[in-house]
Amino acid sequence: MRFVSAFLFFYLGFSQAFGQELRSSVYECSFQNNFVSNNSLRMKEYFDSQLGQQVGQIDLLENQVSIQNTPTLVYQIPLWDQQIYVQIWYSSTVRVDSQMSLTGSNKIFPATYHNGSLQEDLLCTTLNP
Repeated sequence: MRFVSAFLFFYLGFSQAFGQELRSSVYECSFQNNFVSNNSLRMKEYFDSQLGQQVGQIDLLENQVSIQNTPTLVYQIPLWDQQIYVQIWYSSTVRVDSQMSLTGSNKIFPATYHNGSLQEDLLCTTLNP
């Protein structure tokens, strides 16, 4: 019986770890307050097994060409009572904050881009779940 319990414990632990490792998401975001610019953001999120946590990259695009790449750490803070989680893409120079639904219906969601003193509203679309 102990063997079965130990097997189930390790199976569940490893399957969750491998599931996180293979999970990745890509988002494309447009700046909401700047109608003249051709700038947008592409954010890629994945699990880094070396660090043991979610990491990402924020690409600032101009006419769909990358002009700035920023590696980030990705933090998720669940707010169970509101059925949302706050997702923070963080580096020393750039940060993106978003509120996402715990139900997984995050095809389109608002976010805020911070770069130094610049703060811009974004509308993001999930390109792959």
